[in-house]
Amino acid sequence: MRRKAMKTCKRRQAGISMIEVLITMFLVMVCLLVVMTSFVAVAKSSRYSERMDVAASLAR
Repeated sequence: MRRKAMKTCKRRQAGISMIEVLITMFLVMVCLLVVMTSFVAVAKSSRYSERMDVAASLAR
């Protein structure tokens, strides 16, 4: 009886469940969204900085 219970317990613990995969995928997507958003912000900041440099050069 005890061996059968241990085998059942081992089967449940082996592998990755579907909910674990879904949670991991969700977390990866959120991280990618944050990284992509920061890239967009850096690009906008770079363009603004470049325009300000040109304006400062023309003002001299």
